[in-house]
Amino acid sequence: MRIALLSYRSKPHVGGQGVYVRNLSRELVRLGHRVEVFSGQPYPDLDPGVELTEVPSLDLYREPDPFRTPHWREFRDLVDVLEVGTMWTAGFPEPLTFTLRAAKILRERAGEFDVVHDNQSLGYGLLALQRAGLPLVATWTEVEELFGEERTYCHTFYGLGDGSALAFFQFADPADQERFGPKMPKSPFTHIALKVTEGVQEAIATRLSAEQWDPEQTYVLDHGYCRSLYTRDPNGLLLEFTVDASNVDELNRTRLSTAHEDLRRWLNGDHTPNNDVR
Repeated sequence: MRIALLSYRSKPHVGGQGVYVRNLSRELVRLGHRVEVFSGQPYPDLDPGVELTEVPSLDLYREPDPFRTPHWREFRDLVDVLEVGTMWTAGFPEPLTFTLRAAKILRERAGEFDVVHDNQSLGYGLLALQRAGLPLVATWTEVEELFGEERTYCHTFYGLGDGSALAFFQFADPADQERFGPKMPKSPFTHIALKVTEGVQEAIATRLSAEQWDPEQTYVLDHGYCRSLYTRDPNGLLLEFTVDASNVDELNRTRLSTAHEDLRRWLNGDHTPNNDVR
């Protein structure tokens, strides 16, 4: 599993949080999980194999000047103002302000984690992560020759906890949307996609060819970011056996970083393709 471990402060040797975060993250990695710790100051001492993402606060309780008043140049945003204002009014701001900062980071990286485990923060920022729902991890806007005509469409992917995704299509042309929409019982855009190796894909293609299995419904499309073999099973369900491009990790990072921007652009009527890897 891919685990994000949150701790608003993680002093290595005093207070318990830093000790807990170090021990828990180390043992989770030993069990085979990928763990990334998100922490405010003081930062933890972590064992090899555990990643650390710093979520810096204004560090108002640092030694040797706890309860300090920061210089105005240290303020970065309204969360910093909230942090100082809460301290000035006899509150302890770190759990709340840490979760607000962590939520901003994790919303942009939601598709990278299966579990977000918070250690003691209990701030309102955690509720923002719950409200985020399925993370949008990629938006591809395409112009492609499909089924005898050039078609313009948007292809979005929403990440699931096991690393797979739900994918949805929208067409720029209302006639295409009607033709391939959910009312059509056997739309080529309603299918299950299975990730396979290149060798498995070749073996499937060889067997389909040898059996002359439904040749009119068996075809290959190279999407650039993956190469897909399509065929129908005996029940009429369309299956896709897909092999990722060699640089798929780089492509995924790029699409994740612009997924929301690309979708807004598409919905606002700009259907310019963003697939430059075909």
